[in-house]
Amino acid sequence: RLICLWDNCLNIKDSWNDLLYHVMYEHLPSISVYPSPCYWVGCQNKTKRMRPSLLRHIQTHHCTSGSKPSVPNVASTLLKLRAVVPWENEDETNIIKTIRLTATLILRNLLETLPDARQYILPHEVTLSQIAFSNSEASNAAAQCLSLLTTSPFSSSSTSTNET
Repeated sequence: RLICLWDNCLNIKDSWNDLLYHVMYEHLPSISVYPSPCYWVGCQNKTKRMRPSLLRHIQTHHCTSGSKPSVPNVASTLLKLRAVVPWENEDETNIIKTIRLTATLILRNLLETLPDARQYILPHEVTLSQIAFSNSEASNAAAQCLSLLTTSPFSSSSTSTNET
């Protein structure tokens, strides 16, 4: 059993994922000003962070058993945060553009290197299509993601053969 220590919440969860989703949907939306510090009781790192960075900090320092984040967590977190999709009428800064491009490149790299990434990113094909057809700096990387989603993963030319 895991206890949420976000600003003395003390809500009890059964898994690390449940705890992370609790923080992501119950506590982070209540923060009105970013960058914001971490409000986890006992957290020594009081660096003020933007929402994606704060979420990543929470995931790696407070909602984990010490293992590395898995492909579904990384891919779905980026897509759920809509880090790759331009907001309507958003006053974009260079930082926002950089975050969108970086998030899309991470998704592309996951698709290129990890066999199981495809199954977690495929349900978000429509979102990637919107980005690919936008005027966003991430449109090329999104188009590459779509290409990787529609081609057979890890073709025979990319796998090694061990003949004895």
